[in-house]
Amino acid sequence: MAKTETAQRNPVLAIIVAVPVVIAALWLHGAATATAWALNHGYFTTGHPLFSVPGANPRGAGPTLLTVFALAAIALGIAAAVMIGIRMAAPVQHDPDDRRPVPPVAAPVAAATALTCGGLILTLIPFIPDLIAAAVGIITAYGVADLLTEKLRERRERARYLNEIEWALYPYLGYEELPRRRIVAITEWDEEVEGQPEKPKTILLVYRGRREELKPQLNQRLDDAAGSHFSLSFATTDQLITATLTSPSSESDLVRGLREHIASKALFDSGATVIIDPEHDYSGNGDLIRFTVRHKIGSALAGTDKLRLIARKISDLGLPGRWRCIRNDNLSGIATFEMRTELPTLVYPPIRPAVTTVQEACRRYESATIPLAVDEEGTLIEWNLKVNPHMLLMGPTGTGKTAVIHNALVNGARLGCQIFIIDFKGGEFTAFRDYPNVVSVITEPHEAAALVATLHKEMRRRYNLYKRNKRSLVNEVPFMIIFDEYAEFQEAMKSLYASTGGKGACPTIQKFSSILRLARTARLHCVAALQRADQKFLEGEAKDNFTMRFSLGKLSPVAAQMIHNDANAGRTIPIGIRGRGTALNSAGIATEVQGFYVPDLDDPGSEEEQRIVDELRPPVSLYDRGVIMPPDTDPITDPVDAYAIYEALPLLKAADYPHFDPASPDYDPPGWLSLVDDGVDSIYGSAPGGPRTPSSAEELVSTYAPTDLDIRRVAIADLDRGAYLCHPHTGDWMILVEEPTPGESPDTTTLLLRDIHSGEHEETEVDSDAIVEVKDLPESHLVAA
Repeated sequence: MAKTETAQRNPVLAIIVAVPVVIAALWLHGAATATAWALNHGYFTTGHPLFSVPGANPRGAGPTLLTVFALAAIALGIAAAVMIGIRMAAPVQHDPDDRRPVPPVAAPVAAATALTCGGLILTLIPFIPDLIAAAVGIITAYGVADLLTEKLRERRERARYLNEIEWALYPYLGYEELPRRRIVAITEWDEEVEGQPEKPKTILLVYRGRREELKPQLNQRLDDAAGSHFSLSFATTDQLITATLTSPSSESDLVRGLREHIASKALFDSGATVIIDPEHDYSGNGDLIRFTVRHKIGSALAGTDKLRLIARKISDLGLPGRWRCIRNDNLSGIATFEMRTELPTLVYPPIRPAVTTVQEACRRYESATIPLAVDEEGTLIEWNLKVNPHMLLMGPTGTGKTAVIHNALVNGARLGCQIFIIDFKGGEFTAFRDYPNVVSVITEPHEAAALVATLHKEMRRRYNLYKRNKRSLVNEVPFMIIFDEYAEFQEAMKSLYASTGGKGACPTIQKFSSILRLARTARLHCVAALQRADQKFLEGEAKDNFTMRFSLGKLSPVAAQMIHNDANAGRTIPIGIRGRGTALNSAGIATEVQGFYVPDLDDPGSEEEQRIVDELRPPVSLYDRGVIMPPDTDPITDPVDAYAIYEALPLLKAADYPHFDPASPDYDPPGWLSLVDDGVDSIYGSAPGGPRTPSSAEELVSTYAPTDLDIRRVAIADLDRGAYLCHPHTGDWMILVEEPTPGESPDTTTLLLRDIHSGEHEETEVDSDAIVEVKDLPESHLVAA
């Protein structure tokens, strides 16, 4: 009775006990027949069995060693399989982690290997020798074990991966705790690529409740858990979601590399994922043009320019083109990047209607804008004169700075501005001397001093009118002053002021600073061009006055910070494209632009450029040309004692004073303004008394052998070739042509001498112990070859 209760409580133990009993009973019932069959097929032997089986006929028959080994392997396999079944069928424990058991590896491999090995050996024993059967069984079992181990390990890793996804998603699928049944199933896996982790391709999600009640973060949480981006589709009736991988293994190595770099610390840190829409994020030729990043560093990005730095690093990864961030949401942790549209390398300015009367120029001033460039979206970048009264233009040589200045000048002239150009180089703007609405082209520092004084006086007049009546300036025409090299202007004015004995700050620079501060109200505007970022200029009040800024070429972080207050601005500008630079858009953000190109007025490159030049030229000139009256003396070589004299030089109408106008055929400047072309001899001068030419050989030689040279006494044996010595017999000064040689007698030495006047050679003998007088010549070419 007790044994019966034990068996009921433990059925496995009952099976283990019952199986041997049943086998033993069957054996005793048919022992003779079974023994004969086993002996006939090679499983038993009567020679040296491993052990004798009771009841065998004949006596002493028993199984071979190989048979016992095979049966033991099969028994081991059956035991392992039973253990697997018992474990998998065990009731779910209270611990939630036990609800998702990970499939074992060792037990299934052991069961399969043992069963394969034992079964194969038993099958082969009747047909081949025991040793060969054993070898085949063991080798086959090893292969099965190797293959099965790999497959089971993959199954176990997939199960762990699936468990992680379930643990991460169940709160977002409407469950308060992980349910006993599976709520996530991976039905299809992406093809494995070498060096890349395996990813699920299709995932089925079972949710609870209504679809509207699901948390909106479900998609992002799935992406984070799976490490890829999935698109979700909801079944219309069942509470089932199908998640489909949107980044299949067919994507290029370049994109796969992008995914790895995005998750690096240098960019978005670990956990960041790349989302690519195959339908919209690729171009027609298959290039990636856009992608979105989900990240967890929104707090680190907030209030910084790091995204622009990241965009620049993305451009350096090897992706085609250059990239920028077009959308950023730090709260949601989403940033979208897009390949930048390549700007054209040559853009002509739009042709706008030109003013034809002074009244129209005054009336249009309130909305006057000058087109400067276009950005990547084709949006026009304009200079609004009333809002941003002054423009700073920075660009090294070769970046197209002159063409941008020409564009501002030409369009300013079309708006009816009175334009003044200060160009101390004197070559870039000579074609504009007779250009409509260009009043004067200033090429000398003293002219600049007079012009600034004149404009300062005009500004004060207008400002006084404005203080009495704010509407008094509506009939005042706008002025525009263009500096080709503003830094050169400052240095030249300081130098001119110092040459007149001036102390302290230069009055011209002070007046111009006043113009910059007050010009907005007085309708005076300035274009200041620099070759490089100048710390002395780009600081304090001067920088604040130039609110419109346009830089050309690639900028260093320091220059970008100085010009645009943004260390990342202009860092990705391609090198070598003239007119390509950085300017502020309508939102006040520094953006890449292509400046408008105005061809050279004197030498257009083609018929099209000639057409552009003709169309841009204002149809009428609204103002008289002007010239600065030259001073009586050269300000460089003979400056006046008072700087105020230069400031007082008047701006004259060129038509009334043609003798002061360089563009007039009646130009007759003061004598110090020499316009004579002396050719290659222009750099040479003359000395008092004029040039002097030697009249004889003796006079020519005297220029090389002055008579006032010191005399040394030298022994004959110490003379060197080329020595200038006094002939021991005649007293004439001659050159020693060769080294002294022994004479005809033992006590004499032969000297070969040359007369420096006639060039004739003479050979003479002197006593070997003689002393001669020698002079050291400054010119060595008198020595004979």
